[in-house]
Amino acid sequence: MDIKKYANEVKDIIGGEVITVVKNGIPFVGIRKDVEDLGDKKLAANIYVNEYAEAGKSVEEAAEIINETFNNLKAPKFDFAGTENYEVAKKKLSLRLYKSGNQAPDTVTVNAEKFGFEDLVIIPEIIWDIDGETTGSSCVNSDLLKTWGVTVEEVVADAISNSKENVVFKTLNGVMEDLGRDDLPAIPNVYVLTNKSAKNGASEVIVYADELAKKFPDGYYVLPSSVHEVIIADARCGVTKETLDGMVREVNANCVEPEDLLSDHAYFIKRASC
Repeated sequence: MDIKKYANEVKDIIGGEVITVVKNGIPFVGIRKDVEDLGDKKLAANIYVNEYAEAGKSVEEAAEIINETFNNLKAPKFDFAGTENYEVAKKKLSLRLYKSGNQAPDTVTVNAEKFGFEDLVIIPEIIWDIDGETTGSSCVNSDLLKTWGVTVEEVVADAISNSKENVVFKTLNGVMEDLGRDDLPAIPNVYVLTNKSAKNGASEVIVYADELAKKFPDGYYVLPSSVHEVIIADARCGVTKETLDGMVREVNANCVEPEDLLSDHAYFIKRASC
């Protein structure tokens, strides 16, 4: 199916504009419509048509569902105050970890090679408070860096500092128990690393790097479960990297949505502790 043709036909019925957004290298085609007039700016929302096309919905069916969704949207109350002031904005900074080349063209990045991930990039982002309970995010771009008068390296360093309080590091058994699986045999020296929201939590492997170096002086393996979490295994786990690579590929093929893929292999990391 020609997804852009499908989207344009939906747009002809409900209005708006057709947009394409790349998420972790996967293009999503959707409809963008204004949901609130802010005077000199307009707040818009995107609804992607991919899922409706993949589900076999006709253009008319998709248009009806999407239009109803737009009509029911309540404009979020983003707190934009102080965004142009870096001393204020830096408190809202966080990180994403993506496969190199999968980021949007205007996104600024730092190569993650110095942390042991030669094919990944660190992407700084701003976390917006919407209503006190819900958040949104936007990646930092070159225009923001110019406005702030700082380098991307400074932004990443501040984002790392902010993110330390959000680290979640638990044994794999502990995570399974949280999911109601307390019947599993003990799996020693294997851990799950993510953040409190479990969203884009794989970046915590950057934030927590110094602590991991202290915990695992002989090194450790990182299995990229998805962009949302990673598995950490002690280098002394007795499993070869080739086996771990195969496990990552199998999980990617069967359990991970394409837009959530991080990498197709495991990483061995051994860093000097600070």
